[in-house]
This record gives sequence, structure tokens and C-alpha cells, in this order.
Amino acid sequence: MFHKENPEYNRRQVGFYTLDELVPKDHFLRKVEETIDFSFIYDLVEDSYSSDNGRPSLDPVLLVKIPLIQCFYGIRSMRQTIKDIEVNTAYRWFLGLSLDDKVPHFTTYGKNYSRRFENKEVLAHIFSHVLHHVLEAGLIDPSEIFIDGTHIKAAANNHKYKNVVIDQKAKFMSEQLEIEINLEVTAKIQKENSSLEETIEVSKELLSSKDKPLDENLTVELKNEVSIAEKKKQVIPKIKKKTSDINKQVKSLKKPINYSTEIKHLKDKNQKYSTSVKQLKQITNPSNTFVESRLKEIDTISDVQSATEDNDPNQGLNKQGSYTAAVYFSDNEVTNPFAGADLVAKGTDAGGCVEVYKTAEDAKKRNDYLSAFDGLVCQLLSTLVHTMFMERLLFVSQHH
Repeated sequence: MFHKENPEYNRRQVGFYTLDELVPKDHFLRKVEETIDFSFIYDLVEDSYSSDNGRPSLDPVLLVKIPLIQCFYGIRSMRQTIKDIEVNTAYRWFLGLSLDDKVPHFTTYGKNYSRRFENKEVLAHIFSHVLHHVLEAGLIDPSEIFIDGTHIKAAANNHKYKNVVIDQKAKFMSEQLEIEINLEVTAKIQKENSSLEETIEVSKELLSSKDKPLDENLTVELKNEVSIAEKKKQVIPKIKKKTSDINKQVKSLKKPINYSTEIKHLKDKNQKYSTSVKQLKQITNPSNTFVESRLKEIDTISDVQSATEDNDPNQGLNKQGSYTAAVYFSDNEVTNPFAGADLVAKGTDAGGCVEVYKTAEDAKKRNDYLSAFDGLVCQLLSTLVHTMFMERLLFVSQHH
């Protein structure tokens, strides 16, 4: 009868053990730790710490050991190496991290690396020192070394050639680490640029739209904000192929980037511009909803109702040359209003009506007609393209 494990039960078991107990005694990284005294690194980077202004930082030995893990185990990238460290107890043991310690984020690693090893020759020297000692201890096979994806077969009996290959590998490790960190910087800039570009694009769409703001000054102001933002945006050069060229390019991009001010100014101006566009639309093309909302702001008006094509008493709604909206309202100052089922049925006897016309000419014709018909004195409210016409309640114009 076969034995059946209980995975869920086993996974929840609590044990008392040290991290050291989880790493085999003959593990490769144990042998590296026994062979190399990594304390020499502190002396090499001491000057970089004296000018650090007390900022919290990572142990420089850890900064060196992480890329060594990448080298020893052929991990494709530093980012992947850090992910592997999170779940590998031997890697944690080698770095001196407990199971509870958080592994440094790749961005944190990159910032510390850039501060500690501004002189890249120092890092290459450290890698070379470690690899030479590991080679001399017989921990790595000199005939199996890869540089830039190329298999280098170092003759076992050629000591000078082995040294050359090791030095090349150390230099390559330093350069590749620099490239990966620099590309991370570039990617971060691209992300920041994208946020700024999205906001700029919204501004440009507003400016190119046929809908214009009521306040014409906002057009000039928004254009100025777009110009300022575009000048502030970091230009990212096309990445070169050579390591030295990449380092030169990215070095100029390492200045901290913060577009928060530009984005805030653009968003604020976009909001003001959009609001002003709506205001112009309300004035030049008021809907019945807009008229209703404005009438409700008048203290003496108790109710409003818009006519529809079905119940419009004049049957003129949306007809050629006629009104595009007709809003009836009841006014508390009107005595003995005409009785009716609703405001539209009561007509203007309940208070009055606001009619909206596409052109001032159409509104004037309606005004002249009503004046001749019942002797009423009516008032036109000129509003650029559209014109509102008021029956009976002349003081509405003072509030509108």
C-alpha cells in the first residue's frame, strides 16, 4: 500500500529551526562563503558612505553578492534574481537575510548600487577578486565560462589565459548590471512621460475641438500650459548598442523626474476650459433642462414644466423657424391662475413661459406676433446664437 501525503496539513506545520539548518552543509554558496572574506568590500566603498548624508542604505556586501548569485546560477536578469532570492533559502543564507527579512526591491537595489559604485572599475575589481578566488578553490570549472552569451573554453593548463577570461567575465558582469539598472531608469522615465503625455493629449483635444470656451483667455492660457509641460518632458534618446554608449546616454537621465506640478496645472486648466465650453453651450444653445434649472433659482417661481411635441399648446416645438424649447412656470405673485391639469395646460396664466429660439430673427418674429395679438409687452434675451423669449414675467431676465 502506497503512502499518501497530506500537503495542506504539512504546509501548515510550525517548526523550530534556523535558516542555517535549511541549507545543506555541502552547498556551493557555503563553500563560496568559506573561501571569500567579503569584508574587503567595506574598505573599497567607505568614501561613498561618508558623503551619504545619513540616508538609509543597503549593505555593500549584499550589493555585490546579489549579482554573484546571478552569475553563479546563470539567472537571466537582476530583476529575476531578486524574485528568486525571495523563495530560495540558500540565497537568503548567502546574503545574510532571515526568512522574515524583505528582499530589496530592484529599484531600491539600483539606487543603492548607483550611489555606492559610481566608479564602475571598483565593482569590476571586486567581481574579478571573487571569481579568481573561487576559481583557485576549484569551485567553478574554468572550461565553462560564458561571456555575453558566448561560450569561452579556458584551457585548464593556461593560467594566464584563465586570468584574462576571469577579468573579462568580471568586467562583463559589471557592465551588464549597469545596463540593466540604467534601462530601469529609462523605463521609469518613460512611465512618467506617459502620464504627462496623456494629460497633454487631453489639453490638445480640447484646443482642437470645434467647441470653444466662453472665456477666450482660457485658450491662450491652456496653450501656454501645454508649451511649459512639453518643454519639461524628459527626452529619452534611442538606446545605443554599445555598453559605453548606453551608460553615457542614461547617465544624463538619472536626475529625479517629477511632473506633478505640470500635470496639476494642466488638469486644473483643462477643467476650467471644459467648464467654460459648457457655459458657452448653455448660453448659445440652452436646453429645456438648462432653462428649468435657471428658473428654479428664482424665489417666486414654485414650479416648472417643459412642453413636449405632444402637449405643446401652440404646436410649434421644434418646427422650422419656431422654438426649440418651451418651459412653463408658475409664479407665486400671480393671483387666480388659470385652472388646469398641469403647468402646460394652464399656460402662461399660471405665471409665464420661456421659449428658446435658434436665431434672434425667429424670436423677434414671435415677439412681434404676440405683441400684435394680445398687446403684451415681451422681452428678448439676446444670447449670441440662440435667443430666449419671455412672456409676461419680464423680471426673469434680471436673474438669467
